[in-house]
Amino acid sequence: MKKSVLLFILLIFSIASFAQKKNYTTKIVGNWKLEKFPVHYFISPAKVFKENTAQNHRLGEYHEVDKNGEANGLYVLMRANGINPSYASYTYKGVIVYRANFFPGSNIIQKIQNMNSDDILDGPQIERTLKDGGGYNEVVTVYVNGDIKPTYKK
Repeated sequence: MKKSVLLFILLIFSIASFAQKKNYTTKIVGNWKLEKFPVHYFISPAKVFKENTAQNHRLGEYHEVDKNGEANGLYVLMRANGINPSYASYTYKGVIVYRANFFPGSNIIQKIQNMNSDDILDGPQIERTLKDGGGYNEVVTVYVNGDIKPTYKK
């Protein structure tokens, strides 16, 4: 009896140790600071492509691919000025797991959307609006595999 209980406890701990731990933090990917990024989906790209614009020869798009040449990693679309990003997404095994839209003319993210590998909202979702006197208001909604958790404001 003691052996079966010990075996059961050992089995539970081994399953829990192999489960993927979700972690959302600020991560630098490429040249961009991505807030509330799902680092549990981060992979090193096999190759990086940078495309410059014809107008000003500055960076227009940045994207990472896997060894098969498929989108796997970060994609960034720059604004026409070639300095500030407009949109960023992160693809993991063919599914977009992170999206970020930036304020115009800024490197500050306006909206963040996190999904899991099943394309379901998962993790912190952030919406920011500019204040009249400077700065921004932030609303954070947290999902766990599609189920909403209580919302709070900063």
